[in-house]
Parts: sequence; C-alpha cells; structure tokens
Amino acid sequence: MSDNDNNKCPLCGKDTQEDEIFCRDCQEIAHNSYSEELLAYEESSVTPIDEVAEERTTDETELNADEQENTDIKYESFSKRNKKSLIFLGIGLFILILIGATGSYIRVLNKNTEETEIAYWNRCIEDNTPLGYSKYLVQYPEGKFSEEAYRKITELRDNERKSWEKLRSSNDLDALFAYLTDHPDTPYIREIRKAIDSLGWLKTKKDNTADAYLAYLENVKLERFNGEYQGLAQERYDYLSQLKTLEGKELNEVKKIVSEFFKALSANNSKEIQKLSTDTLLRFYTSSQYISKNIVDSLKAAQKKDKIKNTLYSPLTDSIEAILDNKGICFISIPVKEEITYTDRKKKKEHLQSVLNIELNNKRVQTVYKKK
Repeated sequence: MSDNDNNKCPLCGKDTQEDEIFCRDCQEIAHNSYSEELLAYEESSVTPIDEVAEERTTDETELNADEQENTDIKYESFSKRNKKSLIFLGIGLFILILIGATGSYIRVLNKNTEETEIAYWNRCIEDNTPLGYSKYLVQYPEGKFSEEAYRKITELRDNERKSWEKLRSSNDLDALFAYLTDHPDTPYIREIRKAIDSLGWLKTKKDNTADAYLAYLENVKLERFNGEYQGLAQERYDYLSQLKTLEGKELNEVKKIVSEFFKALSANNSKEIQKLSTDTLLRFYTSSQYISKNIVDSLKAAQKKDKIKNTLYSPLTDSIEAILDNKGICFISIPVKEEITYTDRKKKKEHLQSVLNIELNNKRVQTVYKKK
C-alpha cells in the first residue's frame, strides 16, 4: 500500500492531513458518531500480530493451567467420593457379615442351650430325687421339663411321707439308716436322726461296756449319731476304760469275801452279814436301799411263808469274774447254787442255780441281784 493510500479518509476517501485519520469534513461526523472511549478502545485494540500471538499463548497456558487445576480438583473430588463409597461399602459388608455371624451364633447358642438343658434333665432323671428336680427348676424355671419336675417332686415327697409313717414306730436302726440313704434330703431328717441317736444310746447303755460307749462316740464323730448323749458316753467310757480285771492274789481275796457272805446267808448270821456288807445295800435281789441288819429277818419271814427249813448258798468261785474300777468298786459276776430244804420231809430238796451280779465297795457287799 502507498503512502497516498495511508492519507486517505476511511469514510470518504478524501486526502487527509498528516497524522489525521479522517478528513476535516468527516472528523465532525466521526466525533459525533463514535465516542472517544470507543475510538480510544479501537486504537488500543489494534494489536500487533506478535502481541496477539503472545497473549493467545499466555491465555492458552493459563487456560491449560486452569483446566489442569480443574482436572486435578475433579480427580481429587472423584477420588474422595470413591474412597467414601469404598468405606461405606466396606461398612455395609461388615454389618452384613456381623448380622449373619450373630444370627449363626444365636442359633448355635440356642441349640447348645437346649442340649445343655436336656443333659441336665437326664441327670435329674438318673438321680430321681426331689433335690435334683428342685435344682433343675432353679436353673430352668420355665424349662421344657418344668411341669414334669414339679410332678416328680410331689410324687417323691408323697412316697417319702408314706414310708416314714410306716417306719416312725420302728426300733430298727438299720432300717432308719437305710431310709436316710434312700432319702438324703428328706424333710423328716431331723426327726429321723433324733430317733437314730436315741436308739443308739439305748443300745449302748444296755451293753454298758467301754467298747460300746467308744462305738457311740465314734458314730458321733462320723455324724451317724447327733451326739445328744456324747457327754455321758465320754464319761462312761473314761470310767469303764480304766477298769481292771482282777487276777491272782486280788481275785482270791474277792473269792473269800463272796464265799463268807453266802455262808453267812446260809446260816442266817445277821452279825456276819452286817460285817461283810455296807449298812445299806443299794440293791438286794428285787429290793433296793435294803438295810443290812434286816436281811436275816426278811429271809426268815420268807422261809416261814414258803415252809422252807433252810437255803444253802454255794458260790462257784472257779467261774468268778471280777473287775475293779478307779473308785474302788469291784464288779463281780458269779454262778451260785441254791439247795432248798423244806419243813415237810416228804417234799424233796430243790436245787437251783443262777448267775448273780455282786458289787463290792471297799471290799464290802453293796449290791446283790440276779443277772438276766
């Protein structure tokens, strides 16, 4: 393009002055038609190609940076969403697994509980005692066998009552012990044990030996007897266990005293009887607290009544048994023959023999009676 063209007015094509865009005729029109801001903008908007390219490159770089940043933001947001989704998914799976495991555990637990109850009930059936069924009801108050357990308890208690009513008046220790073995938790246990203790003591007193009292004490230790008479049993055992069986010279002395006493009885010798016996005999045959000086008079009265001329007493001293306690009491067991002669000569003599129990207190007779 020539310089002339550069000086042409863009509106009318007329020549323009140097450094002027419009001719003078068009300047007014240009100024009226376009505001100065627009003209200034148009002037400034005319940018060289290199500047435009540079700006475009800058803009594209900024755009790419913005896009990259947006892309990073979007990726980061996507990653976060994915992580959250994975977390929620994991939690969901865990809950499902937990629910399944819990259900299985509950089913297994219920099954085990049922099996345990059945096993417990089977043991109760084997024991077949009110206590066993009571324990089941405590463990399983609403168990599947609770009604049967109540019925079993009622049935067993009723049988116990009937058995005890039959046994109540019995003096059989073995039967009472057997009842306790069969019914260890019976409601009558106190009454039964009291009866056992009383019967055991009566038997012990009847035997009246150190061994018998020792056996009673051992039964108390084993809790077979209540031990209501334990103090008396211990006292009797301590006493009887110290008894001394007489032999030799001591026994011969006792034989002499016994022989002389019965010789005096045979002769109705009151003075000799009083010499050989205590002032009052604790027991003389069937009488108790018998005064020794009255013995001869009583014997004579009895002989007169039965028409007896005399009675000859012959102690068998070879069969004598004598035991001495720690208080000086000598317990004697001896067979004695009696030869009875009646006043009627036609009536034959009568011969009797009995075993007498005799007690000597400091070598004097204090008791004489027939041994059962």
